[in-house]
Amino acid sequence: QFNSTKEESVAAELTSFFSKVESINQAHPMPESRIKNLRLAFPQLEEEGVLFLSYNQDLSAFSSNLLSILREFYLYGMVEKTDELPFGDNRKAVILIQNKETPVPADELLDIPKAKERLLSLALVKFEDNQLMVKAMYEIGSRFLFPNLTPDKDAMEAQKQKALDSITQHKGMVLKGEVIQSKDQKVTEKDLEKLSSLLAFRLKT
Repeated sequence: QFNSTKEESVAAELTSFFSKVESINQAHPMPESRIKNLRLAFPQLEEEGVLFLSYNQDLSAFSSNLLSILREFYLYGMVEKTDELPFGDNRKAVILIQNKETPVPADELLDIPKAKERLLSLALVKFEDNQLMVKAMYEIGSRFLFPNLTPDKDAMEAQKQKALDSITQHKGMVLKGEVIQSKDQKVTEKDLEKLSSLLAFRLKT
């Protein structure tokens, strides 16, 4: 299920983040003081991200580029981890967007690890001559990647049960009126399969 509000909430968080950075930079004109206060405000950021934010007075272009990338990710949809999803034999997921089902091949479904890889690739293309900006975009952008696709657990359980039910429990075929075992006859493996199938059928009906 697609959460259409996640994109807007992340955009608001990103705007708030850069507003806070701007306030700190304006309040602390000395680089050493800026770096110290940015570290205190954002302890999760690596050093590259802190240095980039402290050195740049105008971050509007950077934040705009980052937001456009994140919007694309959220528009496409992200899950936490694709390897935790029970795909069927056709290896497809069905995304429900405004009551409309959209099938997506499993290898095209975006999850957080893939989104981080794509974010780094886009940063390398855009800022290939500036390693600090590449690291900063990856470091800061990764903070704002959250899943906006929620697995429908009831539907997944129903699909798993349907798959289990489709597996036949009958190995041997029993014809109407067939004598499976005669008196004093040696029981073979094939006879056991037929008896098992007959028992399963009677229990089911």
